[in-house]
Amino acid sequence: MKKIGVIILLLLFFCIPVRAEEIEEASNIDSIMEALPENAREIFEENGWQTDNIGEKLSEKGFFLVISDFLMEGFSAVIKSAAAIVSIILLSSLMNSFSTGDISGTVDTVCLLSCASFLTFSVYSCIKAAEQTLTAVFGFVTTAIPVYLGLLITGGKAATAQAGGVVLVACEVMSYICTFILSPVMNAYLAIGMCSAFADKQSINSLMDTIRKLSMWLYSFCVTVFLFIIGTKTAVGTFTDNLSMKTAKFVLGTAVPVAGNALSESATAVAASIGVLRSGAGIYIVAGAVIIVLPLICSLICWRFSLLFLKSFSDVFSCLKISSLMSSCEAVISLLLGLVLLSLALLIISMGVMMKV
Repeated sequence: MKKIGVIILLLLFFCIPVRAEEIEEASNIDSIMEALPENAREIFEENGWQTDNIGEKLSEKGFFLVISDFLMEGFSAVIKSAAAIVSIILLSSLMNSFSTGDISGTVDTVCLLSCASFLTFSVYSCIKAAEQTLTAVFGFVTTAIPVYLGLLITGGKAATAQAGGVVLVACEVMSYICTFILSPVMNAYLAIGMCSAFADKQSINSLMDTIRKLSMWLYSFCVTVFLFIIGTKTAVGTFTDNLSMKTAKFVLGTAVPVAGNALSESATAVAASIGVLRSGAGIYIVAGAVIIVLPLICSLICWRFSLLFLKSFSDVFSCLKISSLMSSCEAVISLLLGLVLLSLALLIISMGVMMKV
């Protein structure tokens, strides 16, 4: 018995003290904020959204004010090009009213080239912005997910944390797609749309419709398969973790004399406190992804509304080729907006499934 007592004293003498500050520092939850892009971080700081209080500070009024600011910025960027195209449409209609034959066709071609010169650069800028924004949001989630998984493991959800690996793989794959596939494909789609406006052939318009429908169907199918996998993994992991927690509480309550029940209850309290911290971190990740993508979404919405207006405006003044050009550019913006919204929904639903455990 004396030898056992000496061994216990030596173990107590050489043990390393662990404090709450060290656990908090080990979790490194502030790295989620540091992973945000600078413009998104400024928005969070202006509204007082932090990882520990975002559930309380995030309100409908503040969020819609942020959306309104982004919409105003989007319309201010669109209105210059829209005003120039309106002027070209009016000029084309005026010149066509005083010209006939080949001169009228030349006027239509010159006005169409002028509109195309404005729209090509603008739509190309939207494609590049989508590529950069999606790369940034997937990079942010890739950096923030390990911190969230660390909180899951600390709270006794080790089996559920395996589902986070699926999210990390998906983010890496999506980053690769945005860098090497999205931009070339969308640029080719824009080129086909421009050709359809100049050639004025129904076959090219049918090709554009087929590409758009096939792209959205394929992407939706991939998102559905991914959500099925992460939902299944999360459900199985949650069952395993709950069983492990109940087993650990039973062992503590029965195997440890006197203090067993107290230890069992303290383990539950620690898991609950970590769960609160984990929920705040999860909400912050979702809000961060939304704020990063929101300016792009507002800009694409503004462009789509303006192109629909310009199409109707050109139809009123019988500028059919310019109307076809507006339809082609609107199809490109529509497809790009759908892909961005699906990507954001993938991240939000994935985090929601993981936060539900």
